[in-house]
Amino acid sequence: MSKDFYSFYYLKYGEIFLLLIFVVSYGCLAQVKSGRIDYKILMPESAFELKSVNISMRDYMKNELMKLKQAYSSTQFRLKFNHSNSMFKVLQTMSIDGQNTSNDVAMSADANGIFYTDAPSKSVIRQVHFENTEYLVKEEYPAFEWKILDKTKQIGQYTCYKAVAIKKLGNGKSIPVEAWVATSLPFNYGPTNYSGAGGLILELKTPLFIFKVSEIRLFDEEREINFIDTDEELISLSKWNALFRRGWN
Repeated sequence: MSKDFYSFYYLKYGEIFLLLIFVVSYGCLAQVKSGRIDYKILMPESAFELKSVNISMRDYMKNELMKLKQAYSSTQFRLKFNHSNSMFKVLQTMSIDGQNTSNDVAMSADANGIFYTDAPSKSVIRQVHFENTEYLVKEEYPAFEWKILDKTKQIGQYTCYKAVAIKKLGNGKSIPVEAWVATSLPFNYGPTNYSGAGGLILELKTPLFIFKVSEIRLFDEEREINFIDTDEELISLSKWNALFRRGWN
């Protein structure tokens, strides 16, 4: 047979083979009903930019940030999810010197407490302890207006799309947020209240911290999330921010 025939044969059936791989992969992902993601946390170099800090305090602040950065290396966070709900929290681990610094790390990333997301009611409830009191803070879902960009990168076996948003802080300032979203995993969740980006967020970056996936486990059965009892009084995000600022002043 001619060379043209073999060229056509391999091209044609190569396309069919790739199509079959896509269909099988999509079918496997379509069967996923719940899962678990573990994240590690990193400190970007931008966190050490202390231009707004008084010069006399900069050395002290850099030293404290270096301690916190070391604590980051031994801290993990976990997201459990199904199609209706998710739960995100820090895992209690010991640092290198034997001290439990998990809560300090979580607080530095505004990730202290437990974040419960309820997709049907479009709400996020944060269970957090502050000054010996437990608060249930209700937030909107999604909390951000994501813009999905035509830029991708591979994280493990998943092609992720870049998404950007602006986060308004409790002090009235704003910071840019960058996420890498696995749109092939149809679960609208991510770290803390960073949700609603069109898929699972596998990596999230702000000027202060970075969350990166360290392990993904997917299940073909729907595993229930032990959602918090919301019979207790809920407070708004604005009230929580006011309480938090007053507690630190």
